[in-house]
Amino acid sequence: MHARKKGKKGVALKLDISKAYDRVEWHFMQSIMEKMGFPTGWIERATQAEGETIAEILQTYERAFGQSINLEKYLAYFSTNTSERQKGQILEILGVKEVDQFVKYLGLPTLIGWAKYNTFSDLKDRVWKKLQGWKGMLLSRAGKEILIKVVAQAIPTYTMSVFQIPLKFCSELEALCARFWWGQIGNGRKIHWKSWDKLMTSKKEGGMGFRDLRAFNLAMLARQGWRLIQGIDSLLYRCFKARYFPRSSFLEAKESPKCSYVWRSLMAAQPILQAGGLFSVKSAYHVARRLLTDANWGGTSMEGDAKNIWSAIWKLRLPNKVKVFVWRACHEILPIAANLTIRKCNSLLHGGRLKVPSSLNTRAEEYITEFRSAQNRLDVQRTQQPIGDIWQPLPLEEFKLNFDAAVFSDLGRTGYGAIIRNEKGEVMAAMTASGPMVCNSNEAEFLACQKAIEFGVDAGFSRLIVEGDNINVTHAISSSLENTSPFGNVVDDIRHLLRSLQWVSVGYIRRGGNQVAHVLAQFARNTLDEDVYWMEDSPPPAIEALYRDLSLL
Repeated sequence: MHARKKGKKGVALKLDISKAYDRVEWHFMQSIMEKMGFPTGWIERATQAEGETIAEILQTYERAFGQSINLEKYLAYFSTNTSERQKGQILEILGVKEVDQFVKYLGLPTLIGWAKYNTFSDLKDRVWKKLQGWKGMLLSRAGKEILIKVVAQAIPTYTMSVFQIPLKFCSELEALCARFWWGQIGNGRKIHWKSWDKLMTSKKEGGMGFRDLRAFNLAMLARQGWRLIQGIDSLLYRCFKARYFPRSSFLEAKESPKCSYVWRSLMAAQPILQAGGLFSVKSAYHVARRLLTDANWGGTSMEGDAKNIWSAIWKLRLPNKVKVFVWRACHEILPIAANLTIRKCNSLLHGGRLKVPSSLNTRAEEYITEFRSAQNRLDVQRTQQPIGDIWQPLPLEEFKLNFDAAVFSDLGRTGYGAIIRNEKGEVMAAMTASGPMVCNSNEAEFLACQKAIEFGVDAGFSRLIVEGDNINVTHAISSSLENTSPFGNVVDDIRHLLRSLQWVSVGYIRRGGNQVAHVLAQFARNTLDEDVYWMEDSPPPAIEALYRDLSLL
């Protein structure tokens, strides 16, 4: 609409509904609005009569549903061929403000111009900030793998389901992930022992299974196309059909010169649907991978014996960081003298300087001293404590998730802490994060529980024992009764997350048995609003609390 010079005049309205939770149940409202196909904004001819019609419709909506239009956030954007007189009439009737453009709505750009790379630049910034906030030196490669897959590569997913991202942009996102994976910090240089293309192949074919963002982008767009094909009665389908393929099917539709960027993006994914077969995002991703590579892509796949070997390695009952080490050894990409020589490295370098033998001896002595200190800590005098004050080991093949919250009134925010351990008390994953200011400690605990379970699900755990030291929270999320408290929406979200697990148990534990999560929540005071993760490594802020738990087992 921003490029329209001739023809029908238009106005786009951005609406914001004032929240009225005390009058209308939000889930009911949401269901009704989805059923009606109510849009967030729509385009109507910019005439005085139709402006009055729009105002009347909005007033009818307010009376019918008890919601009120928030005029402070109610904005209008006009097509360039709308006269100033007509603009004035519309603005006066509706009582709204005019804007040059809607920058974003629901996290997505509303106008896509020629500079598409700049339009999506904020995604790159978000990925970069996440990678910088993870303190890469504290993570094993297994930890980096999980965080790249479930966080960094997941950030663009929402945008990719609507728009085709520029190829250059995808390449730069993959480069950020590659530098993080190989341990590069700032402008420092690190050897990339394998190309990112190799790492994007599946694990059973010798790669690491990282996502090909270009293929994934097309797969997500193909899903939207599949929904159009399946939902021919939907409002979206009827709009697209009337505009772009009135006399054909979606699979026969063509890209037109003046089509929207959303439609152009859908057309880019059309060949995936034309390939046929039972649709899923996974199958679409593999088809996209074949389309983006050469014609011999399928013929150069790994032989069966090699696939069996890689599959056997990744199925070993070992810590993930050990399996990643085995993977690197099989590919001969460990930084040993022979491999460094092959890569024309004539000396062992660390930080750009040659390490002399005496410095290696010093480091070895420091490690021995640290190890002995840790052993002494584990030999502390055991004290008799109530069973509820002690972190208890769990059954084999299960994992325990402990969470806690802290309120920092002086900073106007909260802190969340979570840790996942196995039956031996070994750390599988840990997290510290910051949250908004809350009304009371119960609200903070509910939000901490939600954040912790999201973290556990994202990290790939399917069987969890969830423990917290707030009995109100543990009782609410484990109950099957409807929660009518002010935190009912959060409780519903937590229950939904729990239902996604294969098996789950929720329990209450006293503060004494929840010290590690408590320390991590307190540590959020120092994280400057950044989420910090540790994967298969003990979080340094909670070392003392971890030693205490192990000494009492």
